[in-house]
Amino acid sequence: MNGCSKKEQTALQEEIKVPIMFLVNPDTGENENEKLVEAFNAKYDGTYEIQVEWIIDTAEGYRSRIKTLNVVDKLPAVITDVGFDADFYELLVQNNRLVNLDPYLREDPQWKEALGEREIDSMRESDGSVYLSSSGNSTMSYGGFYYNKKIFADAGIDQFPGTWEEFFSCMDKLQENKVTPLALHGGSGYWTPLLISSGYIVQTEEGKKFLEEQYPLNYQSESSVEFFSFLKRLYSYGASDAVEIERTEAAKRFLEGKEAITANGGWMIDSMTDEEKRQFGFASFPGNVLMQDMKMSAWSVTAGYSPEVTKGALEFLRFRALSEQKQEETYLSLPAETVVEQEYRQAVRQVKTLYPNYQLKWEDTIQEKFLVDMLPSYIKGEIDEKTFLQALTAEAVAVHEEK
Repeated sequence: MNGCSKKEQTALQEEIKVPIMFLVNPDTGENENEKLVEAFNAKYDGTYEIQVEWIIDTAEGYRSRIKTLNVVDKLPAVITDVGFDADFYELLVQNNRLVNLDPYLREDPQWKEALGEREIDSMRESDGSVYLSSSGNSTMSYGGFYYNKKIFADAGIDQFPGTWEEFFSCMDKLQENKVTPLALHGGSGYWTPLLISSGYIVQTEEGKKFLEEQYPLNYQSESSVEFFSFLKRLYSYGASDAVEIERTEAAKRFLEGKEAITANGGWMIDSMTDEEKRQFGFASFPGNVLMQDMKMSAWSVTAGYSPEVTKGALEFLRFRALSEQKQEETYLSLPAETVVEQEYRQAVRQVKTLYPNYQLKWEDTIQEKFLVDMLPSYIKGEIDEKTFLQALTAEAVAVHEEK
């Protein structure tokens, strides 16, 4: 028999399908990873295909689904948001459910450079293993303030305050102008007020140590007292029902111009309409302080697939890092089309202090249950600060002992 030509052999090869699950924004119907998938599939056409299950859900809903799929041993080949739930991540590592990326990074200088040595080391386990790969693009990962420029102008405020003293003076002025200054919420783990409070406490060395501590056991330190006292003060500038509403409602009020200020990461800009981008500005926390934690954008390859699928999943993570590294190299130098983009880039260029995301440092039980149950009583003055912090410390110790 005549042998197949090389072209015929290639045609006979079956394209490797790499299963992945990605979120679709329930409000816009868009997915930020769609272009990435299209670019990868185009480049590797005939070799690999990223096979996506698009789901309309919240980030919390996605994480819940991934946990369920882990129980029934049906995880996708690549999972996102791995670093957000430290307990679940540790469970995956202990059960050998993730692929160690370290050998592949050592053999691939381009991939390693795209992620950055500092970022890789921050994700490295005590035995040297690396299970997380960040995006390779940090430009949209910084967290700070968003504010409504028209509301500020109407209140006679010409720029965002540069100190915390000026910040509270600004809050007072907005209230005098019959405006709700802060778009705060109670649900969703208190993300917005905790993000702002973190930006406040990091101004001291003791505050930095408090934020950098993994799974704190003592919430009665001077920094913790100051942190929660500050948080409680923030609610005097929020809506009367702020503790009762979810984050989505608070964000909606901000975007509709009903409340003047919120806090979030650079990724919020991508979800804004062109009109919204013209209405809002961005500012660092006073003192040129921004939140950044690359674990927030980290993805992992799951174990248990064939070598061919695993290789395709690894290639996709590598492709993501290199693609977004190129975007980062040009982003800050490009002219901004809107004020919010211009001010965001300026804040990133001028940042002096970065601090980690508290979500990746505190026990999940504390964030998802204790704070949701107890913070309303503290904020409303139904329990005093000492009682609240004693209970918080007791909860942290109990969770630690149980683990």
